[in-house]
Amino acid sequence: MKRNVGSTGLFRGGWVPWRNVCLVTWGVLLCVLGYELFPRMEGAWSKTPWGREHPWQGGIQAFGKQAENVALADLFHPAPRLKLDPRRMDRSRTLLWFRDRVSGGLETANSWPNAVLVHALIDSPEPRRAEIEKYWNQLIGPDGAWRNGPKLLSHCMVGMPLLDWNQRTAEDRYRVAAERLVEWLLVTHPRSPSGTLPYRPEEPGILLVDSLGMICPLLARFGREHGRPEAVALAKHQLIEFLDHAMDARSGLPFHAYEIGVGASGAAFGLAGWGRGVGWLALGLSGTIPWLTQEDPDRLRLETALRDLMNAARRFQREDGLWGWAANIPGAEPDTSATGMLAWALRSGVQNGSLNGEEFEAVRRKAMMGILKHATSTGEVGQSMADAAGVGQYPWLFGHTTWTQGFAVLAARGLSDE
Repeated sequence: MKRNVGSTGLFRGGWVPWRNVCLVTWGVLLCVLGYELFPRMEGAWSKTPWGREHPWQGGIQAFGKQAENVALADLFHPAPRLKLDPRRMDRSRTLLWFRDRVSGGLETANSWPNAVLVHALIDSPEPRRAEIEKYWNQLIGPDGAWRNGPKLLSHCMVGMPLLDWNQRTAEDRYRVAAERLVEWLLVTHPRSPSGTLPYRPEEPGILLVDSLGMICPLLARFGREHGRPEAVALAKHQLIEFLDHAMDARSGLPFHAYEIGVGASGAAFGLAGWGRGVGWLALGLSGTIPWLTQEDPDRLRLETALRDLMNAARRFQREDGLWGWAANIPGAEPDTSATGMLAWALRSGVQNGSLNGEEFEAVRRKAMMGILKHATSTGEVGQSMADAAGVGQYPWLFGHTTWTQGFAVLAARGLSDE
């Protein structure tokens, strides 16, 4: 006997038990709601701040070694932490998951957080060659060709550690891979109306401070080492245009962004003094200056800009050594990511002679001691501001992030326990 499946059967116990469908739908919605809200409630209700339950008890040098183990784990296992990683808490997980796998983003192997981690691991006095090359093999082939080429400007920050590893190993494939990133920036990436590189290809007139630390050191270094003056010129152009358009005269700190082009006012926007924004500018300046010749007409201006920036930042350093997520706003939540970036930039500026060592090493040590107050006994750093969703969209969520782990390792290198 053939069963008649019509609309009546569908709702009266036919193939689809309608009541069960409703229950399952409500169950899914409640699970999604709980997934979204639990980290926020946990953070709001937690009575034990990060690192206080099992705090770091050792010195700076011991921390550097222990923190490398965490950085190595973060390098190979960032993606599964979708629920626990605070950088994703203020975004739709579904959309972020889809975007990251279709167009690239924080979850790709060549993302800027991974670039910071591998930079920190290569910077070690005894880098773990097998693990580092395992990571590189995910990105490039034996001839230096990219398995998945860059799609975003932020994917090019990995170029500096590629050049560092080429210098350590003398294997040419790492130089080739870095060269292809530079070529992509010089030839393929869209330009703004003034010839600089916008952060997002779809917004050619919007320039973000983030880009300065991600690409300017790579362009300057590759251009100097391999005879590409146009790369050096682009690095300087990127920095100088930002200094001309997006510095806050009152605080001496950068805005997040500015707009340039036909019909644009050239005015800066976003927060003036966003902590990581200050860090990105500091890293862009301190990482570019060493690759400019002493005769370069722009070197003095960039060195002066770095000193002015660090003197301004020093005025806003908290008593505990940290900078706030909004560096120039008293009472802003402390942020280890901004602090790690600035401490790393201080280290670089002192090493290249742009900053007075005796004066600024004390600032770096104070910053590093502040970071240690938010580290666990395993060397994992917390109190890092989550990923900003865009200009003016700064999340109120702090915890462990992969990039801050790398920044902390780089900031600690070379500091004694005295």
